[in-house]
Amino acid sequence: MNSLRKHRPFILGAIVAVALIGAAWGPVFGWHRPYVNWAPWDLAQYLADNGRDPRECLDLIFIEIMSPSQAEQQALCVFEYAKITKDPSACELLMPSSYGWSCLGVAQATRDECSIDYAKEVSWVIEGTENDWKTASFNTCINTRTSDDQQNSCCYILQLTSDPNINDCSQFAEHKNYLDLCNSQLALKTKNPSLCGDITDSNKKAICEVQARSPTR
Repeated sequence: MNSLRKHRPFILGAIVAVALIGAAWGPVFGWHRPYVNWAPWDLAQYLADNGRDPRECLDLIFIEIMSPSQAEQQALCVFEYAKITKDPSACELLMPSSYGWSCLGVAQATRDECSIDYAKEVSWVIEGTENDWKTASFNTCINTRTSDDQQNSCCYILQLTSDPNINDCSQFAEHKNYLDLCNSQLALKTKNPSLCGDITDSNKKAICEVQARSPTR
């Protein structure tokens, strides 16, 4: 009995400590365990497979010596999660870094009609081929009108990305893929997420919304 009385303060202290940890755990970790030294790609797969929130990547605790920083491991987890799930909203955790913009690329479910390097050049896969690309520079797009409808369409969208006088996508009303890309670029240029509402592809619409809300890269 004397021994129990003697240790009672320590027992009470332990109970209080456990209670305090329990009270703090939820706000910090969202009622799940912290992920200590998980490989970022394994954690991303676990979160994707179990329908977990990608923000749990930020609860990755990485303490290995001579390895990338904890922040880099967390960012890689988010990147891999977006790549697995094709969920562009996860990339918002990385914006507006260049890694965040790359994340949006891997979160895209289908290829755009044109691949745009802003105010520099535009590329597209030649119709009827799987991976034969053609490229036009910004200057070529400004100065050349061809009989190639693909080039003309992609050139128009490239010019729209930076020309304040080009803000109309109506010419693509009968071509959903070009229209989606045009509306996305217009929303990005004007930083107006409401323009993303006209995009018919749900994945590309989500990407558009993240891009339009983020500071210009």
